Amino acid sequence: MLDFSIVFSKEHLRDSLEISPGKLYFDPGDYSYLSAWTIFSTPMSKPAYVLGIIQAGQYYDGYRLSVRFEPMWNISKHFELGGTYNFDHVNVSSRNVTWPNHIVGIKALYMLNTKFSVNAFLQYNQAIHEIITNLRIRYNPKEGNDLYLVFNEGRNTDLTREVPNLPIFSSRTILLKYTYTFNL
Repeated sequence: MLDFSIVFSKEHLRDSLEISPGKLYFDPGDYSYLSAWTIFSTPMSKPAYVLGIIQAGQYYDGYRLSVRFEPMWNISKHFELGGTYNFDHVNVSSRNVTWPNHIVGIKALYMLNTKFSVNAFLQYNQAIHEIITNLRIRYNPKEGNDLYLVFNEGRNTDLTREVPNLPIFSSRTILLKYTYTFNL
C-alpha cells in the first residue's frame, strides 16, 4: 500500500504551544501551513509487516520532517509483537531553533480468546526524558460489554535536569472502565 497526500492546516493558538520546554515553542496566533504525507505498508495479511509514515513541510512558523516506522509480527493467533520508531526534526530559522527528537517503543498484544486480551506498551521519548508505560487488560463478558483495567506510568530518566530534582515518577494512573452498549 502507498498513499500520498498534501495537507493544508490552519490553526489558531489561544495559548503558546510548548513542544520542548525552553527550546521549542510557538506563540499564540493564527498559522497556516502546507505539508506532504506519505504512508506505506507491506502487506498486512502477512505474519510480519512494516507500516511507515513520512511527513515533511511547513510547521507553524518553521519546518518539520517526521519519519515513523512500525514493524509488526503476528507470532501466533494469540500473540502479536511490534515496535515503533519516530524521528522528528523541527527547524525555525527565524529564531535559530533546531529541535531533533527520537521516540522508541515496543508493544505486545496477547489475546487468550475473543473475550480476554492484554495490551502492553513501553515508550522512551528523548525530548522529555521519560519512559511511558501502558498496560491494559480487557474482559468482554458478552457483545457490547467491556471491562478494562488500565495502568499508566510516566518515569523520568533525567532527574537532575530541573532544580529541585524531579521525582522518579511523573505520573501514575490506575483506571477501571466499564462500557455498555444499549439500543434505543
